[in-house]
Amino acid sequence: MSANNEATLPRLVLESADLDVLELQVGGALPDGASITTTQLDFARERRVVLTDSENTPLAIFEVLAQGVTGATGAASLWPGTITPLRSRGARLGTAWDPTVRRTAREVRSQLEKDVDEAPVLAVAFSEIPTESDLARAQRQIETLRPRKVLWVALVSGARSGRAAGRNPDALATGVFAHLPSDAIPLVVPSGWREAATLQPAKPPSAVGPAERPGTRDVLMNYGATHVMDVADWRSDDDGSAADSPVIEAASALRQSEHQTGAVVLFTGLSGSGKSTLARELTDRLERVISQPVMLLDGDEVRQRLSAELGFDRRGRELNLQRVGYVAALLAEVGAVVVAAPIAPFAASRQEIRQRVEQHGLFVLVHVATPLAVCESRDRKGLYARARAGELTDFTGISSPYEEPTDADVSVDTSRQSVGESVTAILEVVLDRLHAEPAAPERI
Repeated sequence: MSANNEATLPRLVLESADLDVLELQVGGALPDGASITTTQLDFARERRVVLTDSENTPLAIFEVLAQGVTGATGAASLWPGTITPLRSRGARLGTAWDPTVRRTAREVRSQLEKDVDEAPVLAVAFSEIPTESDLARAQRQIETLRPRKVLWVALVSGARSGRAAGRNPDALATGVFAHLPSDAIPLVVPSGWREAATLQPAKPPSAVGPAERPGTRDVLMNYGATHVMDVADWRSDDDGSAADSPVIEAASALRQSEHQTGAVVLFTGLSGSGKSTLARELTDRLERVISQPVMLLDGDEVRQRLSAELGFDRRGRELNLQRVGYVAALLAEVGAVVVAAPIAPFAASRQEIRQRVEQHGLFVLVHVATPLAVCESRDRKGLYARARAGELTDFTGISSPYEEPTDADVSVDTSRQSVGESVTAILEVVLDRLHAEPAAPERI
């Protein structure tokens, strides 16, 4: 499909759990297709829609195959269809995104099929950091079944609710893989299929109401397992007692800071400069080293959810940034650390946010100084091509100016520095302002 045709289709933004479903479906873990439940689009009129992430990056085309079925509440219809991938989901740093463990079901199944041994394949799945009892039960199951191969699986969730519950994806994966049995295959499997609200595993067109979601066994058998042990099903009520604390406490991965001054870290830079990637990674790193709540306000996501009615002329951009600054300042005032990543092209708007925030908290301006030529060569969303073709007006760097900051507290260039190096440089400045100790180097 050409960029022009793709650009004319309506778009549907997927939440984190929905993105997990897309990743699993494309990778062969949910091979029966997918359905969409939404009130946002009229599929009776539009048969195709572009599925995007929160940064508005087109990831796939969803094409409706059958008439939608109205759910029990009548609030939304379920539309079965097919998915055609456009781009891979953007990867991140950390154990949970390491490509050697975050493999597709198709890849793992192909590896296992090369073995002519008929013995079973056991998948042991952890959705929480394992306890001593969990590991003992898993060992007994391995000794009883005597499988030819063990899949040692960390079921990770990128949803904030899951992270707040002490299930940080990297901490979970690290805790699980710290006790990898000999010759076992370590795997990270996204668990969003359990809670996805918009993009769901397919169901029969004649069925009415919410789809019955696959279980852990259903998903992991598509990775090649013949037997599945979901550790969550085996835990007794007293597994969380002090006598059986997690082998690797999630809290041990976090270094607490007692300083509760709120702060706003504002990223500014061209589209494609790397702002969103750096902001996400900084958010993850901060969550591990300070005790304060850390909030992420991504530029594209804010645009879609807070400023959808605004245009991209100078007035629209300034008003959008005012809203970002207002929300960020309120959160900082009550002690949160807010990471915001709009383009923020105008110096006056950035200065206004600085002044508002510094009335009650700390402000750090990060200039992602990646050159225009590099940003344009990346063009993951196809926006620069459309701007050059005249399809987009008021596009920053092409038909609208970008005023480079002269007051940046830290400047990075993702064409010269890796994501890890850039985040470390930013983190040092932020922690210094918060009077926190520097974070220990990450193991990736």
